[in-house]
Formats: sequence, C-alpha cells, structure tokens
Amino acid sequence: MAQKRASILRAAKECFLNVGYEGASMESIAAGANVSIMTLYRHADSKDDLFEAVISAACEHKVDVGPESALIKRPLRELLLQVADLFQERLSNAETLALLRAVMIENQRFPKLAEAAYEGFIEAWKNNLEALFSHRVEFADISVNDRKKMLSEFIDGLIGADILRLLLGGKGLSGAEKGRRAEAATDTLVAKIS
Repeated sequence: MAQKRASILRAAKECFLNVGYEGASMESIAAGANVSIMTLYRHADSKDDLFEAVISAACEHKVDVGPESALIKRPLRELLLQVADLFQERLSNAETLALLRAVMIENQRFPKLAEAAYEGFIEAWKNNLEALFSHRVEFADISVNDRKKMLSEFIDGLIGADILRLLLGGKGLSGAEKGRRAEAATDTLVAKIS
C-alpha cells in the first residue's frame, strides 16, 4: 500500500511538473503510476488532494527533535546556521521552484492550492523549528508565543526578493550570499535571546 501511494505521488508530481495543474488529469496520473483510476481514487479524492500531497511530500524533512536528539546538543549558532542553509537550499531547488510556478499559474482559479503551498513550504518549517527549539535551554525562559515569533522572523529573514528572480527563471544568490543571509538571520535571533 505504501509503495502504491509513493508511486502515485511520484506520477502526480511528474505530471504537475510536466503539464501543470490544469493539464494534469486523474487519468494521466493513474496511467503514470500504472494503477487503475479506481485505485487512484482510493488514495485521493481529487486532483486538489493529490497536489496538496505532492506539496507536502516536497516539504517533508523529518528530523529527530526530542530532548535526546543529536541536533539539540549542537551549539545554538551552529544549529541555526545548518537550519538556515537547509531551508534556503530547499526553497531554491529546481523542483520546489517548478511546483511553486505551477501553484502561481493556477492561483486565480484554485486559491486553496496557494495556501497549501505556503503552508507546506513556509509554515511547516516554522512549525518544525518551534518543535525543535522548544527543547533548547536558550528558549526556556521565553514564552511560547515569543519563541514562535522569533523563529518566524528567523525564517522570514532567510527569504529575500531573490526568490522572485528564481521563480521568474533567473539566477539566485551565490552560496556565499546565502551564507551571509544565514549568518545575519542567525545573529539577529541569537541577539534576541541573549
């Protein structure tokens, strides 16, 4: 069952990337996954559901965030820089950009897709950071709401106008420029909790 679901998601992603949301059909996705249309409908009620699942899968980044996690034991600045690098790389990779372009094309007719993409690509990162840093001693005396605000501002500091350039097919920031942005967002957050 899990293999079939993975096959369906791969076929749906490929279809959305190749022909866009509008051009994709449940029939073409079923054919790409080598399953019957009935099997496809057992796994997803609609094309919207499949698109949301593709977005969710593209955003998935499972990490052990428990108090005994190796990540938790790393120095705060080092951990923040690693998160910043990973986030920037995920947001600017070719597949993510292609999915975001598909969402933008269909936004007027299917605003729910845009919300799902934002939730998956941005809010999910903020929620994961909240879970990760809720175990850090540096945040022990900071209220949950303040911690969420700080971590949200950290993620916001990693996104610049260059994302628009990337979405339009232009060149993004260099590795060094991304590194400077990661350091600036990290230093701002560390200063707030010090």
